[in-house]
Amino acid sequence: MARLRAARPGLKRSPHYYPSRENRPTLERGSMTKAELIDSVATSAGVSKADAERTLGAFFEHVTTSAKQGDKVVWPGFGSFSTTKRQARTGRNPQTGAAVQIAASTAMKFTPSATLKGTLNPGRR
Repeated sequence: MARLRAARPGLKRSPHYYPSRENRPTLERGSMTKAELIDSVATSAGVSKADAERTLGAFFEHVTTSAKQGDKVVWPGFGSFSTTKRQARTGRNPQTGAAVQIAASTAMKFTPSATLKGTLNPGRR
């Protein structure tokens, strides 16, 4: 099998471009794909990948449903998912400089817990 040339930095390739996982370049900044997350959760929990995918899907579905209702989802030791309201405002079209009205919207917000912050920054108080 011929070895594939490494992609230039910033060059986007189809996920099917690399025939195997070993030949695929690593993702920038330690990003994890959905498939890698499912694989990692399945291995850690000792369950099948299908069970891990269903569980993660149910979790994200619950967070989304709760956010739509305006509820906050809290996971002690990890953090909380909530929504925040963004007011309507006037922006600028960068090409023409014309004023553009930006509608009010609801944004998703994640707030890490003190435990998670302490784990990520062990030297800080």
